[in-house]
Amino acid sequence: MLRRLLPVYAPLHMITPRYQGTLGFACATALGAKVGCPDEPVVALCGAGGFLFGANELATTVQHNIRTATIVFNDGGYGNVRRMQEDL
Repeated sequence: MLRRLLPVYAPLHMITPRYQGTLGFACATALGAKVGCPDEPVVALCGAGGFLFGANELATTVQHNIRTATIVFNDGGYGNVRRMQEDL
């Protein structure tokens, strides 16, 4: 669904855990992507709960001056868990 809402125009420019639902994936992965491609802009999209699993990565970001943008949204719960509970 994210690909419909956020178009990506170049190959290998979107990293996602797919359906594995790995909480805390976005911030740490954004740091690695930025270190690997320092001239590319990097944005991490995180739900509030998932962000808190990797919030300690903010210290790494500041300590090593890694310039990423992080967007945290409050969806009122763990979205994948809620979706599975509603479906079942």
